[in-house]
Amino acid sequence: MKSGNATFADAGNSTTPGIVCGIVAGKIVPQPPSRLLTPDQMSLFAKTEGTPITLNGKPFYFGGSNIYRLFYVPQSDLPTYFQDAVRVRSSVIRTWCFCDGIGCTQNVHFTDSQNGELVFNDDTNTGLGRMDAVIHQAQLAGVKLILTLTNNWSDFGGIDFYVAKFSNSVFKFHSDFYTQENIKSQFKRWINHVLTRNYTITGIAYKDDPTILAWELGNEFRCTGSGLSLPDQWNSSNEPDLLTNTLRWINDHYTVSQKVNKPIYVGEYGIVKGNQRLADFPQIQSLIQQLGMSGSLMWLLQSVEDGHQCQETADSTGKTYGLCANDPDAYTILINHGINMLYKSNQ
Repeated sequence: MKSGNATFADAGNSTTPGIVCGIVAGKIVPQPPSRLLTPDQMSLFAKTEGTPITLNGKPFYFGGSNIYRLFYVPQSDLPTYFQDAVRVRSSVIRTWCFCDGIGCTQNVHFTDSQNGELVFNDDTNTGLGRMDAVIHQAQLAGVKLILTLTNNWSDFGGIDFYVAKFSNSVFKFHSDFYTQENIKSQFKRWINHVLTRNYTITGIAYKDDPTILAWELGNEFRCTGSGLSLPDQWNSSNEPDLLTNTLRWINDHYTVSQKVNKPIYVGEYGIVKGNQRLADFPQIQSLIQQLGMSGSLMWLLQSVEDGHQCQETADSTGKTYGLCANDPDAYTILINHGINMLYKSNQ
């Protein structure tokens, strides 16, 4: 699809009466609509029919973002987060739906352990009930969600919480999560609890809410005990060119998805802030569009912080992957791709 045919996507949104354009970094960009997906699209469950993800029998394509922190930010800030998602045309947001152990973060925790059992905190201010507001704001913005249920890493609890609390071994290992029946049983209880939680605003269970595009068992799960490090083997056989490797990696995974007849999307992709990501993001997104992959989720869309202006902050490694919606680079990094994917869905 030719870059710059941006007006088509917003013209196809029935909630937008016309196209109003502005200028971002010297480019004419349609002003964001009030919402991205129509009420009809939001009321439909996504399905998989072979390789495409579909809504109402039509392929659904998305450009989206990761915003992992929605579960703990001040709820008064949630509308701004989703307005920013609409602004950059992120019609799907991937976010965390877990917070393990008291002290998980900022007086919020969804689970803890008591007498050897996982216990749940459903409070709408300090517990899982906070996700009700996240789902509600997503509905208002016309944005679907991918909810992740635990973490390979220790941030916000994750696998290490389950191992520390429920492993039967004297010596506890990260991999116990996959092998010990008690740990697996406790995690399954968590999954069932989330799926069957009744959303307080509508009264329906999370599992019955079409706002949720997909569930992800965990963030960046690893199988290090297999004795095979496929990414290392793959990378060593290719030239040390990050972009070339990334494009080949996407192509290779797309080929596998075609063979097994399953959908595929890129769940995380990010490049440190600077000229390199301005050059590389469009090439990655162009390949995703050309291959006909279902979508992509950029890491990481940032927004207000406790009511303060958005700042593109560095992570624990000192690298800045974040992007604010008002960043002049947003057109190149997200908006154009998001518009093209929305347009493709509306064909």
